[in-house]
Amino acid sequence: MVTPLQSLRLPIGHPLVKILCELSLKDKAAFNEEAPIHFKKEVSEEEQIKFKQALRVLHAIANNEVSLRYLSDENQKFIEDLAKAEKITHEIVEKALEIVSYSDVDVDFEKFKEKMLNVDNIAVGLKSYSQSQLFDLDGGLWDLEVPSLSKESVTFRFDNLPKDHNGKGVNFYARSSLKDLNTGIVAIDFGTKSTTASYLDKNAIPRLLSIGGDVDADSLEKFENPTIVEFRHKEKFLKDYNALDQRPFTEKNDMEVAHEAQKNLSGAQGNDLYRFFLN
Repeated sequence: MVTPLQSLRLPIGHPLVKILCELSLKDKAAFNEEAPIHFKKEVSEEEQIKFKQALRVLHAIANNEVSLRYLSDENQKFIEDLAKAEKITHEIVEKALEIVSYSDVDVDFEKFKEKMLNVDNIAVGLKSYSQSQLFDLDGGLWDLEVPSLSKESVTFRFDNLPKDHNGKGVNFYARSSLKDLNTGIVAIDFGTKSTTASYLDKNAIPRLLSIGGDVDADSLEKFENPTIVEFRHKEKFLKDYNALDQRPFTEKNDMEVAHEAQKNLSGAQGNDLYRFFLN
C-alpha cells in the first residue's frame, strides 16, 4: 500500500508527465502545444492524441543534456527529422511511442520535491506538506500512486536524489489512498478554506471537523461557507479535472469558491462580474 520509489514510471497521458517534462526543461523553451501537426488519413484520432503526448516527452529529452546523452544517434536523427515531416504517418507514431517507452527523462529532484510537497497548496491553498510525507515509510503521497500502467509509458529519473549514510539514493514513497480509508458514516460540506465534515467519534458523539483547519471547533460560525463560485480559467480547470479518475492536479487560481471567491467579488467590476455565480 506504500511503494518505495527512486524513479517514476507513468502512463504517457498522466497529467504528471506534463508537469515533469516542464521541470525537465529548466530554462529551455517550453513545448508549443499550439503548433499545427498534419497527420495522414490512416492515423486514428487516438493515435494522434498519443503522438502529441509523445512529442511533449521527446521535446523534453531533446532539450535536456542528460537525457539526450543516452539517446542513440539514430533516435536523435528521428527527432530532428520530425520537424521536417510534412505529414505524420502511422509508422512515425509507432516509432515515437517506442522511443518514449524505453528512454528516460531526467528531472532535478529538488524541483520535483517542491512541486509535490505543494500539491495541495496549489490545488486549494492548504499548507505545504513536510518532507517526512515524501520520505517516511509511514507517509507517502497519494498523487504518486499510479493505478495501472499502459503500454505507452515514460520513465522519469531524478538528478540530485538525496543519499543515505552509505551513499545510496534514498527512497521516496507513493501511498495508496486505500490505506487511509476507514469505515463509518460521514457528511461533508465542500468549501475551500473551511470545508467541513461531520462524523461520529469512537463514542458515537457527533463531531465537526474543518478540513484544512487547525483544530476541531464547537462554533458553527467557523463552518459557514458563502455559496459562490468564481471561474477564472474554466476550460483549463475542466481539462485538468477530467484528466484522472482519482484526485486531479487542479489549481485554485483557475477556480475559486466560498470565502476566496467572495473576497474577489468585492473588488470585481464590469465584465469581470460574469466570472461569478452565487446563490
